[in-house]
Amino acid sequence: MKTSLLSFVFALSLFAASNSFAAASTANHHDDRRTEIARRKEAEARRRYELAQRKQEQERQRKLVMERTRREQERRLAAERARREDARRYNDRYDKRRDYSYNRH
Repeated sequence: MKTSLLSFVFALSLFAASNSFAAASTANHHDDRRTEIARRKEAEARRRYELAQRKQEQERQRKLVMERTRREQERRLAAERARREDARRYNDRYDKRRDYSYNRH
């Protein structure tokens, strides 16, 4: 008898707890306009953040392209300089104008 009474009280308390929980979830005490305004503000803030992120990424990509172009141009200029220097050295070896001897053949 004592066990059945305790189980009945326990079941009754569970029932009361589940009903209060269900009642609390169905009752919406928030103003729908305020939540809608908050959602709109949050969406706008998210949109601004994503836009700023896209701008930063585009700027980073632009800088990378500029840096790559600058390096490529420096590499081309260095190669051209080296080619000219090699040509000058080659021409200097066989340049008779630089021969200061007065040997005539």
